[in-house]
Amino acid sequence: MRRNLMWLKSKIPRGKHNSKNLSLFKDNYEKCWTEIKRDLDSWSKLKLSLLGRIAAIKMNVLPRMLFLFQTLQVLDKMGCFQKWQRDISKFVWQGKKPRIKFKILTDAKQRGGFALPDLKLYYEAAAFCWLKDWLLLEDTDVLDLEGFNNVFGWHAYLWYDKVKANKAFKNHIVRKSLFNVWTKYKDLLENKTPRWLSPLEAKARKRPNMEAKWPKYWEILEKMETIGNCRAWRK
Repeated sequence: MRRNLMWLKSKIPRGKHNSKNLSLFKDNYEKCWTEIKRDLDSWSKLKLSLLGRIAAIKMNVLPRMLFLFQTLQVLDKMGCFQKWQRDISKFVWQGKKPRIKFKILTDAKQRGGFALPDLKLYYEAAAFCWLKDWLLLEDTDVLDLEGFNNVFGWHAYLWYDKVKANKAFKNHIVRKSLFNVWTKYKDLLENKTPRWLSPLEAKARKRPNMEAKWPKYWEILEKMETIGNCRAWRK
């Protein structure tokens, strides 16, 4: 799976306005959803219960979309999820007005929901599987492939706002879509990160009269011996 993923990512052209980049969504996501919608129209003729239609989404639609989410992160605009949600809602409710809110439908059964897959959440979860490689700094092949033209190291873009200084970082179609997901959840993750390990806390400006001398993030990582040389992304 990793080898296939590396090959696929190596074939993704760079450049914000490249025509081939624009066709990735059309040739993959739109084509897949056209086939899914055709299946939904066919299944709507079957006498399925509400739970049966939800199960059809979970067992057939979700795996097909999840494969694309895990291998082709190129959705920098989220408007497509609203369209997909409408098509799923139309199938679930057989073209009638929904009697239950979408939020309740997609909630866990333990909380009184129906566990209908929320495709947007699955997409964002798949994005964090990719972002994990940027955070751990262990998979050198991925870091070299996606960071071939980076001026700074990966943590400089994720934690130190270097995207503002080097806007070419987001001219890569995969990096742009992943960074958009990261930006959305960055503050939420920061609140759940231990203070002594928080990159934002480590880089914060301290007052002279403060007793504690907070180390920088790269100093913490070197001391823990989690990675080797961090000079590439020091401030």
